[in-house]
Amino acid sequence: ASPGRPLPEHQSGPSSNPSESLATAMGLHQQGQHGQAREIYGAILARDPDHSGAHHYLGLLEHESGNPTPALEHLQRAVQSEGAEAFYWVNLGNLLKDLQRPQEAEEAYHHSLALQPGDALALYNLGHLYQLYSRWSEAAAAFGQAVTHQAEFLPAWHKLAAMELRANRRDQALAAAERAVALAPDDAAGWFHLGDALGRFERWPDSQQALERCLALQPQFPEAWNNLGLARKTQGDQAGAKAAFEAALQQSPLNDPGNAPFAAEIYANLAQLELDNHQLPAAQEYCTQALASNAQSAKVQFSYGNILNALGHYDAAASAMRLALELQNDFPEALNNLGNILLGLRRHSESIATFERAIAQRTDYAEALANLANAQREASYPDLAEKALQEAIRIKPEFAAAHSNLGNAYFDQGKLDLALKSYHRGIELGQDDRDFVPNYLFALNYSPSASDADIAAETRRLAQAKFGAIPSEPV
Repeated sequence: ASPGRPLPEHQSGPSSNPSESLATAMGLHQQGQHGQAREIYGAILARDPDHSGAHHYLGLLEHESGNPTPALEHLQRAVQSEGAEAFYWVNLGNLLKDLQRPQEAEEAYHHSLALQPGDALALYNLGHLYQLYSRWSEAAAAFGQAVTHQAEFLPAWHKLAAMELRANRRDQALAAAERAVALAPDDAAGWFHLGDALGRFERWPDSQQALERCLALQPQFPEAWNNLGLARKTQGDQAGAKAAFEAALQQSPLNDPGNAPFAAEIYANLAQLELDNHQLPAAQEYCTQALASNAQSAKVQFSYGNILNALGHYDAAASAMRLALELQNDFPEALNNLGNILLGLRRHSESIATFERAIAQRTDYAEALANLANAQREASYPDLAEKALQEAIRIKPEFAAAHSNLGNAYFDQGKLDLALKSYHRGIELGQDDRDFVPNYLFALNYSPSASDADIAAETRRLAQAKFGAIPSEPV
């Protein structure tokens, strides 16, 4: 989660107090006695209008009090003074960030780093600025430098894990999350980020365990409940997933407008859960609530597109997916599903280009590679499909559909022995035997080494092994 205003938690201070009066004012300031502190800061400036410390701390006080105009005036005077210190620029950057002046804020942080290279606080705040403006890779680089210079900077490790995930660098994200947990094993946030990273590796039991540890430490953690729902859903625990999503909703006040985007995400997850369970009316109801909460959410439009696709409204589904991608450019799952919709519409060249974009955003996306191969094969490029499926299998060796589809690509090229081998491997792994078995048996008819009796025996064996039934008549 993003931090709130960073000044109270991550505010710099000088190495020594410049004067007794300033020290008194700072003490009152820290105690929350802003009126008295303001008077003393003002008295110092009346005697010395260029006093950098008084300008700086008075600027902080005005910032904290919600008075941005005088805050900016004093902080700018502070950094322009002869006695300006590096951390003055950090706090000026924080104010400019809150004023939504990102370019000036970035320049302020870089001024600080020029004066004090490797300052972890300046790097942390610079990373947070990049995060606010979706500059994920730059944010990760800044947080990474922060922990390089301050190895036990726990919030920076948390941020680094989150930003590496947003930048689709799961190995680095996992390493950062593991480091955070090692530093603070009783900190719930570290386990949350670890669960999030493990999910990207599809290590769902491990992800679930990490999220459950997080919630044991901090039961009021709606983001963790939401992610736990995703982990449970992926493992087939539909009832447990729904309970987790509902817990996330209960901990997210729906009457708070600021909470609407997260509530919309949870509703979208519930909609997808019901869609996966073939409960289309319930999925539509949750999606309606998601759209009402935040129609400008990429995840909501993604779920909406999936529902429209299930309803057979393919052009509308494609439009929803495209809107999801406008709202969130780095969304490989939306590209993958859009590719499938376009493939269903037989728009092969568009479909292929869309799958390729998904893979460019997530190079380990085995499902998108398999779907790309389907599009390439339908477009009469079985050789390209073969290469894509081999890459999918390299990434995910037990990907049953990829093995079976590789059999299709081989069969199209007349590579019968390789096709039969791939079909057989798909059947061994098969989560979807009703597709895999017929393809294999059909190809077996073309094998010169398989007699009619062999094919009949194999058909009976697979019917019994896979479907619990034996054909009543010979095949």
